[in-house]
Amino acid sequence: MKRNKTLPRILLQIYSLVFLAMLLATACKKDEKRPSVGGCYKVESLVTDRLVDLNNDGEVSTNVMEEISQSNLNPYGFGFNYPHSYLEIRPTKYHDNTFHHLYIPFPDSHLTFDYKDSPNGVVYFSRNLNGVGYGYSYDEKNKLIHLDRTNVEEKNEELWGKLEDIKLIEKDTLELLISKNYYDFSTANWTKLQLIGIYARVEN
Repeated sequence: MKRNKTLPRILLQIYSLVFLAMLLATACKKDEKRPSVGGCYKVESLVTDRLVDLNNDGEVSTNVMEEISQSNLNPYGFGFNYPHSYLEIRPTKYHDNTFHHLYIPFPDSHLTFDYKDSPNGVVYFSRNLNGVGYGYSYDEKNKLIHLDRTNVEEKNEELWGKLEDIKLIEKDTLELLISKNYYDFSTANWTKLQLIGIYARVEN
């Protein structure tokens, strides 16, 4: 029986093509880098556009961190230094590189008018309640963050807070514009505040 000499060459070519395809796939995967803006960010400052009293201490201020960061006003022990208060821009080193999502916790008022032993106003962090989170894309060349509100319901933003804008102002530092309803003890009314937050990256 005559042996087909061309078969080994064909098989060799097929194996070579498969091996080359595997190399290209691996190279492409390595090129899928995480966005340089990704990571966890800690609140450095948080100010509002008017004088308010958020903790019922009789003093008004535009410094929201001063108004709500006192540990005795926090029922769960969460503060601005606690990881639950961090802004997280995924993917981080712990996540899939294809999943671009931004998680922003908003400091949320919890009023306790009925208990004499509790302060009249306490504040804690609510993290992505009712699905408030955002997709995003990042322009590496121009250093611009574009929010995607496709899956965000307006009623949830009205209830828990809305991230109006976010931008990179220098390496590892972001500026956020947030709108949120707060109870102002100085006027005894709910009011929508415009907050400007400066966030510094603590981990990639």
